[in-house]
Amino acid sequence: MGKLFILCSALLILLASYQNRKSSFSNDPGGSTSYPCTINLADGLKNPAELRLSEIADSIRYIVLSKDKKVAVNFIFYLAVNDSGIIAHVSQSPFLKFDINGNFIDTIGSIGRGPAEYLPGSKFAVNPVTDEIIVYRNFMHDFIIYDADGSFVGKHPLKTGTSMESFECLSSSRFALFPVYDGREVADVSVRKTMIHLGLCNQDGNRLSSLIPPVQNIPSDFVPDKYMPGYPDSRNTYFNKEVVTPCYQNTVFKINSDSIYTGFRIKWGNLPVPETFEEKYYVRPSAGEIFAEIRGKVFETPTHAFFILSYKDKYLIDYEKQSDKVKSMMLPGQGKAGFINDIDGGQPFFPLWTNRKGDVWIDFDQAINFREQLTGNKQKEIDGADPKNKEKLVDFIRNLQPDDNPVIRIVYLKKDL
Repeated sequence: MGKLFILCSALLILLASYQNRKSSFSNDPGGSTSYPCTINLADGLKNPAELRLSEIADSIRYIVLSKDKKVAVNFIFYLAVNDSGIIAHVSQSPFLKFDINGNFIDTIGSIGRGPAEYLPGSKFAVNPVTDEIIVYRNFMHDFIIYDADGSFVGKHPLKTGTSMESFECLSSSRFALFPVYDGREVADVSVRKTMIHLGLCNQDGNRLSSLIPPVQNIPSDFVPDKYMPGYPDSRNTYFNKEVVTPCYQNTVFKINSDSIYTGFRIKWGNLPVPETFEEKYYVRPSAGEIFAEIRGKVFETPTHAFFILSYKDKYLIDYEKQSDKVKSMMLPGQGKAGFINDIDGGQPFFPLWTNRKGDVWIDFDQAINFREQLTGNKQKEIDGADPKNKEKLVDFIRNLQPDDNPVIRIVYLKKDL
């Protein structure tokens, strides 16, 4: 009887352990990824490799965001791309809607303080069920809704008491919130008690899960105006309809409608990383200090994860999930950096955004920078680049005008990657 009890207890412990490993096998089409994964950067830096775009992607598409001279686009802060079109957050303009070929359709609302307007610095997310556009209104700290055509619907019930770095709409009733705080808020004990790095909440703003930032015990000589109020831009990408975000120094989290869980842990080895409060949160590190960090975002596929490591030099890191193998490629200090573009011989590619599934990657550049590729024999020969693809790219660039709007590059990943 005693042996039977011990055996049953062991089985229950194993079952609980399995259940606690959130989504260990549910997020990968092959069912073979066990989260959390550990990425050993020391191994990766010892394993240099050429990382080519053709190894992960089938094709690349170039789109000018409207050839209409009345539609002026300068810098793009964020793009949402799905089968119905493109929505862009650009500088000095309301949000803009384009069809999938880059033709301008309409603006989403307008800049202002009215009930159907929003101020610069506002953020948007698209409801994946209805295609409604939900806007967080900067300074007003509330949310409004536009339908898929851009017509104003009304106020959204979601509420927040602080500024938003970004937010993601996971479903009609689930949202991931990424607040941002300034130094004056951090100095306020009552604010610190409710601070979060990120939170999962329902449509009424009720918090279902959250990560608490480790800034409760601040230094006695804390200077509010030196405090870095969080990452200045969204670091979120998508894989298989889940958010992937490197929110902590050592951890990449994943978020779905049910939970927040650890996707990847970073082993820095001997690389120096921030440890003290000042190193983690002040705007400027001490003179001469250089820390290793994930530069920007993490991009996941069914079998790999990619990101840029910054420490003195920059490296493109390739982590293979099934084998735990890590490879790296040193990147140039200036100009475009990323995968070697051996699909058409164009500029290197590293994405800024993804679609919800994570199998479409997007970046952009100014039209004039594309044209400069053809001047002074800058169109480099890249081994393996398809001559027909290269010819198409050259024709596309020759038809660009220096004052054209930015060009977005859409890369379609291999289905079996």
